[in-house]
Amino acid sequence: AGIDASTNKTGIAIMTDGELVYYTLIDLHKEKDAMKRISNMLIKICEVLERYDIDAVYMEKAFKMSNTDTTIKLANLAGGVMLYCAKNKIEFNNPLPSVWRAKIGIEQGKKVKRDVLKAEAIKAVKNEYGLDVGDDEAESILICRSAFDLPKIGMTEDDLWS
Repeated sequence: AGIDASTNKTGIAIMTDGELVYYTLIDLHKEKDAMKRISNMLIKICEVLERYDIDAVYMEKAFKMSNTDTTIKLANLAGGVMLYCAKNKIEFNNPLPSVWRAKIGIEQGKKVKRDVLKAEAIKAVKNEYGLDVGDDEAESILICRSAFDLPKIGMTEDDLWS
């Protein structure tokens, strides 16, 4: 399973033998109480994971967020998923964004803005799977895909701006 977690919207993708079998978006942005939202997000994530025979979870590591409060909230989410995995004997992986993106073929540098990376993820999923999805689903699919020994998704400069 691949998880692109956020306290507001979380994308989850499930693959079997490198084939995409399921993806979804959990959208809880309307809940204003952050602790309730995080708790509910964890419940919803676990409900999705329970439906499948998962042997590994790949959840993007929250890395150097500009807002400390956001980093703490994302760490709380990761801790909850990590506990679920430990209790269910599921391997938990927490790759850095640069690591999973490199395995997919999305180049990232210090000057590449977050919005460009998200647009590139959406385009990569459109090119590879023919799916029109938002950035949360796209990144969860690509995070999950990065766990398999699959060829990189070819992205050109034209892909980004078309």
